[in-house]
Amino acid sequence: MPGDKKLYRLLLFSVTSFVLLYAFSLLVDVGVRHSRDEGFEKVNRLAGSHIDPAIIAFGSSVGEKSFNSPYISAALGTSAYNACLDGTIFWQYKELIRYYNSYSSKKSLVLFFETFFAFTRIGAISSMERYAAYLNNKYVYAGLHDIDPDMVWKCRYIPLYKNTVVDHTYYEASIHGWKSMLSHVNDRDTMRGFVPSYARWFADEDAALDNMKPFRLTIDTTVLPEYIRVINELQRKGKHVVIVLPPACKRFYTEITDFRPMEGMLDSVARVTGCTFFDFLKTIGDDKQNFYNATHLNYYGSLLFSRQLVDSLNKLGYKNN
Repeated sequence: MPGDKKLYRLLLFSVTSFVLLYAFSLLVDVGVRHSRDEGFEKVNRLAGSHIDPAIIAFGSSVGEKSFNSPYISAALGTSAYNACLDGTIFWQYKELIRYYNSYSSKKSLVLFFETFFAFTRIGAISSMERYAAYLNNKYVYAGLHDIDPDMVWKCRYIPLYKNTVVDHTYYEASIHGWKSMLSHVNDRDTMRGFVPSYARWFADEDAALDNMKPFRLTIDTTVLPEYIRVINELQRKGKHVVIVLPPACKRFYTEITDFRPMEGMLDSVARVTGCTFFDFLKTIGDDKQNFYNATHLNYYGSLLFSRQLVDSLNKLGYKNN
């Protein structure tokens, strides 16, 4: 009957469209997993079990701009990688650390770079696009599910749903990934995850600090047990954990917020777990030309800081380890 034919054609069209869209989604994922775009490449290397250096740093953009891994690698004569991700704090990247720990075979040195907002809970995922291709990885899924369980469950189990959540950067990363694969580009990361800024102190940064209202640093104590658990898990695999509080501009830690609660808490964690705590907060903060804003070192500041870090690591006996 005519009606049955129309229904059949509609059903065939719907099924064919869905299959084509689903296949397209899978191809997009493949491209993303080979992307070297900023942020995507680090997640790809971690979630793809591609990095296992002697020294690895985790944290947010404060660590990403501070930990000069090429310099540190050369100075210590060992492999180093900067796995810090901008806009990402411990509560989101903790499961990436766990995944790294699950596959890493080395008794490596693991650095946690912390800053004033490190111990807060978040209600929204930062840069979901970087992780969307790895939702079948139980660690990646668990970390994101802790933050937004409803959305992350739908992204994993409802076909094509995640394609409505990610933004244009996901598809751009996929295109770049496919280009790299098809052109057989060498994927060697010569910067070892380090993302330097060559900018000097921003012209409007003093005015921004003038207008910034002082605030009390907040530490969510419900985060601390998980923080300690992750440290203990790394230690059980023979890894040595070092907590690092990197430099900040003097005006920020004297006029805007008091870091002493953070310093005290990190020192307490180190004593409880037996890990090491390096406090570099005030070491080079007098000269704002080491920064491009109040909390982020520029390339020149990262060199000064990394030299200090190397000296401290040498004192721990990690040279050529």
